[in-house]
Amino acid sequence: MSAWRAALRIAYREARRHKGRSALVIGMVLVPILGLTFAAVTFDMFQLRPAEEFARQAGAADAAVVWRSNGALLQDWRGRNVSSETAGPPPEGVDAARVLKVLPSGSRVIPRDRAVVTLRTTAGVGDLNAYAVDAADPLTGGLVRVREGVAPRTAQEIAVTARAGERLGVGIGGTVRSARGEDTWRVTAIVEFPADLGQVVLFGAASMPADAERRESTLWLSDTPHPVTWSDVERLNTKGLVVMSRAVYGDPPPPGRTAYPNDGIDGDAGTPPLNLALVIGGLVLLEVVLLAGPAFIVGARQRQRDLALVAVNGGRPAHLRRIVLADGVVAGAAAAILGVGLGIAIAFALRPVMENDLVGARAGGYRVFPLALLGVAGLGVLAGALAAMVPAFTAARFNLVAALAGRRGILRSRRRWLVVGMAIVGAGAASSAYGALTVSPNALVTGLIMVECGLIFCIPALIGLLSRLGPFTPPSLRIALRDMARNRASAAPAISAVMAAVASSVAIGVYLTSNAGREEAMYQSGLPSGYVTIDYVDDAERLTKMGADNPVIAAAKSTLPVKDLTETLGFTCAGTVASGDFCTMFMVRPPDRRCFMLDLPRPYTAEQQRRALADPRCDADGAGAPPGSSLMGVVDDPRQLGILTQASAAELAEAEKMLKSGGIVVRDRNYVQDGKATLAVLDSRVSGQSQLPDQLPTVAVPAYVLTTGYGDAGQMFIASSAVTKAGLAFRPNGVVVATTRMPSQAEEDRLKQELLIVSNDVSKYASVERGSHRRTDPRVAILAVVAAFITLGATGAATGLAAADSRADLSTLAAVGASVRIRRALSLAQSGLIGGLGSALGLIVGAGAALTILMSHNRSTAGQWPRSTPFSLLVPWATVLVLVAVPLFGMLGAGLLTRSRLPVERPQG
Repeated sequence: MSAWRAALRIAYREARRHKGRSALVIGMVLVPILGLTFAAVTFDMFQLRPAEEFARQAGAADAAVVWRSNGALLQDWRGRNVSSETAGPPPEGVDAARVLKVLPSGSRVIPRDRAVVTLRTTAGVGDLNAYAVDAADPLTGGLVRVREGVAPRTAQEIAVTARAGERLGVGIGGTVRSARGEDTWRVTAIVEFPADLGQVVLFGAASMPADAERRESTLWLSDTPHPVTWSDVERLNTKGLVVMSRAVYGDPPPPGRTAYPNDGIDGDAGTPPLNLALVIGGLVLLEVVLLAGPAFIVGARQRQRDLALVAVNGGRPAHLRRIVLADGVVAGAAAAILGVGLGIAIAFALRPVMENDLVGARAGGYRVFPLALLGVAGLGVLAGALAAMVPAFTAARFNLVAALAGRRGILRSRRRWLVVGMAIVGAGAASSAYGALTVSPNALVTGLIMVECGLIFCIPALIGLLSRLGPFTPPSLRIALRDMARNRASAAPAISAVMAAVASSVAIGVYLTSNAGREEAMYQSGLPSGYVTIDYVDDAERLTKMGADNPVIAAAKSTLPVKDLTETLGFTCAGTVASGDFCTMFMVRPPDRRCFMLDLPRPYTAEQQRRALADPRCDADGAGAPPGSSLMGVVDDPRQLGILTQASAAELAEAEKMLKSGGIVVRDRNYVQDGKATLAVLDSRVSGQSQLPDQLPTVAVPAYVLTTGYGDAGQMFIASSAVTKAGLAFRPNGVVVATTRMPSQAEEDRLKQELLIVSNDVSKYASVERGSHRRTDPRVAILAVVAAFITLGATGAATGLAAADSRADLSTLAAVGASVRIRRALSLAQSGLIGGLGSALGLIVGAGAALTILMSHNRSTAGQWPRSTPFSLLVPWATVLVLVAVPLFGMLGAGLLTRSRLPVERPQG
């Protein structure tokens, strides 16, 4: 222990004597520690505890109940998933008195309603989420907070969130109006819902407007005399109530106690999903060690003469190893303390930004993740020691005479390390491929780490290969290449550090971008993004008679960025039509084209799913839903097809020919047999006609399958002449507006305001196709910034250490008359070689790792039916461009920060 104490004292003294070099060494370890700390603290703040999760839904109540049905049901312990085979709709007239009868004696309840209301906004008319609850009641604590003012109590009062107030253009004391202005409410408070920081309004208890849309069943917040246990929950389930209990959230029942059925797919039906966290964790651990490695190698080189003096005075190799290892421990401990402290401070400082701009909900509180931070701090010390281990053993075996004379060490890398590196890369690639095919996280992460480690062994040889280009390059780049070749022990880890940072960032960025692209592909859009649909609803006949004076078309043209506009046609009954008459037609699959899985009970077995995946009849959902609810059914003008689908020119030409000849255009080829599709015709006026598809009269029409453009599998476009031949008629039922861009929220609000002049229904049924409603994953942007920070930090620190290692060469250049421009160009070239080579290798490795991970994910879902949308390799170009630009910024910084005048180096000895 005394030897270790001496080594630690020497390391501490050297750190204080060489503050600049020590700061660079600590910085290399600190960067990943800070990032891990920020991630751990942020995760812990937003990872809600059971009590917090319960409060977001039920406030300070002991339980929250919803009377869901008039029969027994089953629920999971959270009250989110409910099932019942015999229950019907909820009973009529459920009020507080009726709820109190089934709760323990002495309970108290208050109602909480939720819906969507249409209100006047600064731009027009818009829909906002709405709650109705007594926010002044203690039971709502945690559900809603009154930030300013007084909670609404009467039916003429309302409260708004800050964002809702901005959209509505009101504050405390202002007036909120209904869509038509018939009802008004006075704003009494600015409130906040911790679970939703968006645009929300709050009414008093039981004061939800009667015309509110999408109204949910009343949730009763209950104050009970004793905790509601799982047995109480099961008892209430038998009466048709769904229950969320604070006591159950705090102490969930064991899996065997719950009777809620597992309606998922059999456990053996598919391959278990890939544990991406394990892959990321393994790559991060490797990155921490690589980022710290070059600092200690360069530091040990700077101290070679001091270590040689220790050896001359009787120091054994073990003493030299301890001294260098102590450097790693001291630097790792300092980096751990600073990194954890700064990471906590930054996480706390950025919490409001994360809440408002990324998560859209409040964090659980200001707290840290003690166990994780202890592990991160230990990782910092361990990383410092591991990173110093190679230079420690190298320092114990260096050439004593060469070190005392100040000469360089080994200038060439041995060929055997290149062979070993290539062998490790090959083995790692094989392991990654095996892990991707078998969906084995252990094999996958082992393979990825082996590939990076193998490249680390190969980098010295790559440096030597590049140095051969020196004679053909300008002087500064030639000197930089020579120095890299002469100092491969320090240059190779520096390049490896940048490679690891870029590779990890690119791999995760590609995965997140590909995942977002996959979810976008899974969304079946009936129209291109930005298009607007307006349904005439019950005003179709009145609006059709207006012809050119149709106010719907006028409203669309005056409020939207219109590129094109077309009226869509729907089915109606031919001849005399009375109130309540209903006519439509829809596609029917031929019996031999129907997917057999639709007739099998769930859960499906693995063998059934494999058969379905191999059966082309099961490619689509096979529902055969009628297009009566769609604005697209009848096409009287073939030009409409191009507006509605944006299909390829070749397919549109064939589709238009089919429509002109009285045929039909479909999306799913399973509806077509022998070039024809079968349509079932439903006319409610026909006496005794059943509405079951297999009992309706049918008609066969020529069909063409459209495979490009927008639309879902159940969609069809039929010629107006074919409708007439089937005995039905058609009429305009709405408008589709092709826009030049995505309409803004203000433009949509103005449109709905103009449509209110027509009718309430038309205004409600105007909608903008906004795609899958997914923004670019914020993690991709954060990852690009973090990757740039790590890469720039690693490049800058490694360049600074390389510059410190070549001070004698710079002094020699200055002594022989080299200009400042030459010395700046040398620093610039050193930075560019380290950052550029590391980034290039990182891009290649990261892309390969991402491709392997995506292949593994696709493999894991390959045996599931319905067929899962596979991952496609999508590149996060913003991240790549940032990482490509980082070496350029590093070079610029190195050139600007190079000192114009250098101190004269004293000869060693």
